[in-house]
Amino acid sequence: MRHWRVMRNHRLITFDWNCSQAESFPATTLKDVVYRSINPQDRNRLWGDRAFTLRSGGSQSIYFVPTVCGATGNCAWRLYTIHPLRYLGEISGEFVYAYRSSMPRVIVTYTRMGSSEGILATYVFKRGRYRWLGDEYPIGREVLPGLRADGHKMPSFLERAVRQCKEYGG
Repeated sequence: MRHWRVMRNHRLITFDWNCSQAESFPATTLKDVVYRSINPQDRNRLWGDRAFTLRSGGSQSIYFVPTVCGATGNCAWRLYTIHPLRYLGEISGEFVYAYRSSMPRVIVTYTRMGSSEGILATYVFKRGRYRWLGDEYPIGREVLPGLRADGHKMPSFLERAVRQCKEYGG
């Protein structure tokens, strides 16, 4: 969790599949690239036609493209820039936590594991790609007053993240 220190110094945003939009997807540049990157067995569950765009205020934007999504809301997200066209790695989860930067060093995702629990995963930008650190930080929501599922409370700095659309979590 030491990598989270970087995030505490920034104003965080959070988004999910609901915040991705077809209008934000640069189809002329990415459509074929994304389609070819998906395992043929998963193409029947494929999205890959929308994106959440993380604009840094600079000239470069990162496109978070949800590709294969499950019934619980968890998605595999492929990350790209288009000027120049670069693949930045793949992350997975239902909710993504990041900060506006030309290339945020750390991204955290929340993967839903059940109705009252999930896992936080940390991705760090190294050698030109976002790479999963192999960590799992279990989150357990309160099941009954005073009774918790296995896991920790959601860290407060992530709870304060600004939701990027009104449909978030819906």
